[in-house]
Amino acid sequence: MAKSLAEKYRPKSFDEVLGNEEVVIALRAICHRESGPPPAILLIGPRGCGKTTLAHIIKRELKIDDRDFMEFDA
Repeated sequence: MAKSLAEKYRPKSFDEVLGNEEVVIALRAICHRESGPPPAILLIGPRGCGKTTLAHIIKRELKIDDRDFMEFDA
């Protein structure tokens, strides 16, 4: 199955994300805090700002299984 361009070139880590520096810093801190991550993270914003990309990076950082990861496109 061929990947879409967005999937093919989507950043795979926080280090690869361009722009959204403040958001990346905050999310990285949340993912690595001693008390653990929150039970849920809500990403909101206009189309194309990187919400889905950041959600998938958070999933990788926290080593979340696909069955425990919920993505809603509302």
